[in-house]
Amino acid sequence: MRTDRRLALVLFLVALAARIAFLALEPRTRLVADERSWLAAADELRSPAVRFDPLRSALAFYPPLHPYFLALGRELTGGTSGAKLLQCLLGALLAPVVLAVATRTFDRRVGVAAGLLAALYPELVWHSAHLWSEPLFMVLLWGAIALVFAADADGRLGTAAAAGLLFGLAALTRDPALYFVPLAALWLAVRRPPGRSWRLAAALAAATVLVVLPWSVRNWARFRAPIPVSLMGARTFWEGAARQHQEVIDAYAALEQAQGPLAAYRVAWREGLAATRARQPWWLLEQVRDQMPRFWTAVDTAVIHLERGAYRDVPPWAARAVLAATALPHVLVTAAFLVGLAALPLTRARGLLLVFLAYYLALHVATVGHPRLRLPLLPVVFVYAAAAVVETRTAGLHWTKARFVVAGLLLAAFAACLALDVPATLAEPVFGWSSGRGLP
Repeated sequence: MRTDRRLALVLFLVALAARIAFLALEPRTRLVADERSWLAAADELRSPAVRFDPLRSALAFYPPLHPYFLALGRELTGGTSGAKLLQCLLGALLAPVVLAVATRTFDRRVGVAAGLLAALYPELVWHSAHLWSEPLFMVLLWGAIALVFAADADGRLGTAAAAGLLFGLAALTRDPALYFVPLAALWLAVRRPPGRSWRLAAALAAATVLVVLPWSVRNWARFRAPIPVSLMGARTFWEGAARQHQEVIDAYAALEQAQGPLAAYRVAWREGLAATRARQPWWLLEQVRDQMPRFWTAVDTAVIHLERGAYRDVPPWAARAVLAATALPHVLVTAAFLVGLAALPLTRARGLLLVFLAYYLALHVATVGHPRLRLPLLPVVFVYAAAAVVETRTAGLHWTKARFVVAGLLLAAFAACLALDVPATLAEPVFGWSSGRGLP
């Protein structure tokens, strides 16, 4: 245990050093997209009229924990830089959490490799120096999943309750964590021996509810409506169902301003369901075709920042270097993950990872796909990619004809996702390829 703790500390320090170095060296950049919204929500909480009082705050569309985190960070440190430093600390904590998950589901060698991926993966390092909710959400979510594995191993109600505590906090950061809890509880309930399993599941669920319930009560007191966490899901569903992005965002904002947040929420569900019914019987296939390439594309949020001019004037060679430094790890690690997914045998512990994978992919097939939204899945990707590499270098992967076919189909689908975005990327002026400059 002492060795594992030292290893976890080393991984945390490596991850923290990478994130602080990036924070110090990153060129100045303007806020983009939801970063502005998160910061505006945090500033509203800090305003004299609210002063962190949830009943005075208008917060409803976004979950509360990340705005409160940013507001407290800015309050304590006096600026955005301090909040970003806190984001780096949170992002670094993911590395030892992934070490724990990978060790539980495979072994210590896989744990070390997966932890190093979480510590140094460029996409995660970049996000830790920005103001999105992913660093906070991921460490809470995967800390909860790590504790679910621990509760399954030690059978302690306290460990299951601690997992529920983190699930509740994760849900207050991003709603999807709340709806995964029944699946995690069911997984605990079917453990062996069965005598204590249902009590573990009940402890997990009860702790989650106790954490989320105060905010749900606040929502009822503030808006007189049953809102478990936030109103964000309805608009996202409408965007995906209508296959429109900016148009739905603009329409939702106009409804919210004219009729209030609850009216906009109800209209969004109604319009989303109507669009879904209108697209039957091909809705599901069309959603997979439309959203999964956006989800698995090689262009991540850092590259989107470049394309939107958030870094102002960037030489084409520098933009191409950023594209290569982020896209190449994504392609290689995801390909190894898909090979591992096809070739490695299923166990009970690995089954929970695959349940989360299926749940999260289904969620973004039904709503919208975006490269930033795949971040919470990366620990699954890291664990299976690390296991595939470790097994290949030691005992070797045990291929059957069926596994070989599945691996080929998964890799072909991933290649198709990557290929669909190539023309748009080549046309982006920031890379200097659309005008013929820099072409090989």
